Amino acid sequence: MAAVVTNKAFTETALLMTGGVATAWGSIAVGTGSQAENATDLSLVTEVTANGLARAKCATASVTDSAVTGDTCLFVHTFTASSTYAVAECGIFNSLSTGDMLCYGTFATAVPMSSDDTLKITWSVQVKAG
Repeated sequence: MAAVVTNKAFTETALLMTGGVATAWGSIAVGTGSQAENATDLSLVTEVTANGLARAKCATASVTDSAVTGDTCLFVHTFTASSTYAVAECGIFNSLSTGDMLCYGTFATAVPMSSDDTLKITWSVQVKAG
């Protein structure tokens, strides 16, 4: 999967670090569209909003270790389709409805889904010096 952390993620992180008004991430969405990943992305191209693939609260939103203790955010969720889709994109958001997108990614090949198929998505977002 190709992926990018968005500019909005940096803004929201700076607000969280300084005690400004900000909302933590923890919602995940999938879609059938795709675009070249760009830091200016604000949303999915074609977000799926029904049939078991609607935006959801991540089953896991936690901190784990990569290079140093507590430097990686882990977001995990399993979707179960109740219709047919070709999932091609996904993102992490700070709201179940709209909100800012932390990261955006597209699959090299769309994932075909039929009713009762499951798709487990795991995002690891590491915080590190640039």
